[in-house]
This record gives sequence, C-alpha cells and structure tokens, in this order.
Amino acid sequence: MVRVDGWAAPGAGILVELLLPDGPRNTYADDDGRFVFEGVPSGLAKFALHVPHDTELFTVLSPAIEL
Repeated sequence: MVRVDGWAAPGAGILVELLLPDGPRNTYADDDGRFVFEGVPSGLAKFALHVPHDTELFTVLSPAIEL
C-alpha cells in the first residue's frame, strides 16, 4: 500500500479521481490544490481531474503510472 500526495491548479473545486483496477477513489483538492489518497494498492493507476469552469466541467486524464 502507498500514500499518494498531489497538487492541482487552480485548486479548490477540482474533483480528483484516482482510477484503479478495483474501482475509482475520489477526493477534492483543497484551496491550495493539495489532495491525498491513503492506503492505495501498488500497481497501475490514472488520474482524472474534473475542473469546473463557469458552467462547464473539463476533465483531464493522466497517462497510466505505476504506484
């Protein structure tokens, strides 16, 4: 198991989704853009950042990474 710490800009309001083989985990970035996932199994994962802007929601998907 690992802990994943990350930062995203612009920060507050960003839904951070950690995509894992056994299903997604979700959290929100704080006002400084910081987010944490605890107790994550090692292996392949992706991030999906859902960023609100005006009345739209933009999604940014990372490439697969090894945790």
